[in-house]
Amino acid sequence: DPQETIETLVDNGMRARLKTGSFITGQLFVDLSMQPVSPARYLGDQQGELPELPTLPQKLDEIANSLTSLLEKVETFPLEEIGIRLLGTVEGMENIVTSPALNNGMVSLQQAAAGISTLVTNLDASVLPATQTALDAAREALGGVRDVTAPTSPVRYNLEQALKELGATARSLRELTDFLEQNPSALILGRSGPEEDE
Repeated sequence: DPQETIETLVDNGMRARLKTGSFITGQLFVDLSMQPVSPARYLGDQQGELPELPTLPQKLDEIANSLTSLLEKVETFPLEEIGIRLLGTVEGMENIVTSPALNNGMVSLQQAAAGISTLVTNLDASVLPATQTALDAAREALGGVRDVTAPTSPVRYNLEQALKELGATARSLRELTDFLEQNPSALILGRSGPEEDE
């Protein structure tokens, strides 16, 4: 009996799926395959004259559903807020590094070091050896601070360069979020869109 044969095949995992035969004409065909792990999905009445084969979704439908889900998640991501906060942080760091207060503090520190040096020179010879050791350590520490904070210091230069690059990155991120808000399909199709495919 054909009806029993079809039921046996369906019970063993036979499923139908529409596939594209030609992208140019849009012609479709029914592909029958054994998919025992796929649950049977019926669309019509099981009691009709003709048996219905359970179907599987088209691969393109599965991809479209996945991409739609991905786009929904991307749309909820606060890219603009992150970009604004990042830019604010970069600007704050730049203001600290280039502030006159930091430079004035370095000048005061250098003056204090000079004062300590004068004081130690004038101390009694009995206190001089212990004081000289402390002064040497202080001079070495202050010299290291001076070297790091000097306008020609590689560390300061690298920090300023890093801040500039961080600022450029924040601006690029803001431009990207603006572009993605205006062109969400660019996540799937790229910047050029579908016109290049023709």
